[in-house]
Amino acid sequence: MENENKIRKLLGNEYHLSIHYKSDMNNYRWVLFKKYDDTKIYFSEDNEPIMSSETNTIDELYEYAKKHHKIDEHFTILKSSIFVACINLFVIVINIIFFNNQFIRGFIWGVDFVIILNSIILHIIWEHNWKVRQEILKENILKLRRMHNEL
Repeated sequence: MENENKIRKLLGNEYHLSIHYKSDMNNYRWVLFKKYDDTKIYFSEDNEPIMSSETNTIDELYEYAKKHHKIDEHFTILKSSIFVACINLFVIVINIIFFNNQFIRGFIWGVDFVIILNSIILHIIWEHNWKVRQEILKENILKLRRMHNEL
């Protein structure tokens, strides 16, 4: 399917795109579902397809994915911090070679402080969220084991 990787990247982990290829790569069916943490909801009859190849086109799926794409704020802030640090490094080199100005040096220290503080806060938040995700994963595994043992 054309643009499959782009569409999957835009959809992220919020949706499940199921693609069934028939005889070749140009002959396929697809269905888009909303993902739910609760497996009872996810596998219930209430979780109907949002879109499918029977009723929608690939272009409509792509537009839906673009419209519902969430930006990963943690990754975006991290990338912007790296970009600012690179600019700061360039300013340091220019200051050393041409100016040797104390004001510029103080400004550089301020930017460095903000980048480090921001990075520490982002790391603490990411670490907390990772622990929560691991706890939810453990709970889901235990729930699946209990369900499997009941069968």
